Amino acid sequence: MDASGSGAIACMINGEIGTVLAVVRRNARRYLASDDDSLEHSLKSLRRSVFAWRQPWNEIDPSLYLQPFLDLICSTATSAPIASVALSAVYNVLSFEVFDAKTVHAAEAMHSLVEAVTNCEFKVIDPSSEEVVLMKVLQVLLAVMKHSTSKLLSDRDIALVFNSCFRVVQQSATKGEILQRTARHSMHEIVRVLFAHLSQLRPSHKDSSMYDSALSQHPDVDSGAELHAEGSNHSNGLSINGIVAPLDSLTEDEEVLKLCEEGFLIVAKVASSYHVVEVQPAFELGIRRTGNGAH
Repeated sequence: MDASGSGAIACMINGEIGTVLAVVRRNARRYLASDDDSLEHSLKSLRRSVFAWRQPWNEIDPSLYLQPFLDLICSTATSAPIASVALSAVYNVLSFEVFDAKTVHAAEAMHSLVEAVTNCEFKVIDPSSEEVVLMKVLQVLLAVMKHSTSKLLSDRDIALVFNSCFRVVQQSATKGEILQRTARHSMHEIVRVLFAHLSQLRPSHKDSSMYDSALSQHPDVDSGAELHAEGSNHSNGLSINGIVAPLDSLTEDEEVLKLCEEGFLIVAKVASSYHVVEVQPAFELGIRRTGNGAH
């Protein structure tokens, strides 16, 4: 990346810092002073550092410029407006592709990002501000899965993302229609992204053993022919209770959500082998709220 590109990234991050600081100060009365001092100080320190770094951005640990925003997202003292703007800052960093899979400590940074966003806590001021934060959470988690570094995520990280989105889908049932539609769309997109990643996997002995074990428990899912019997020319499909549905046939969000809710098997053809991955959204993960309406 040339000097102008590096300067543009520095300006972008500086702009996000300024936006977050403005909201923090505007909501100072709702914010705990002790946390405010330390978290605001970390943002100011980052603003001084971001223009002082001389090395290329792919040689800079992403946690150095992400952590101040992640600390705000995780803080129990954070109000909804502050959580919202901090999530927007993280989303913009991901969208700008400031770092990639070759960046030093990229895997650790993505893990920290997932941990922070899936453990987002904020004080609920009013229903509308809560819904805005939940939509921002969905936006960031989907951006994480679509980011070039998503291949560095561990199985646990992906489970955190999946289950947190699923929890928002459940919560949205009592919220506004916009949040409901956003949650369903995000869940649908994450399922599609997961399938896209499966096509990049290489067969392994462990995968074959997992498939054989799954077949012994679900004898109706016994071959790839079932996938084509449903009228699809694609080798990917979803299976639950022995019924295989080609991925392309899942056009309705409700179908995908039903599969997610009950726990489902992802069946994917990799090379000449079929692999089954069980996804069980049973973890008590997701968005924890404090203040009014807290869990």
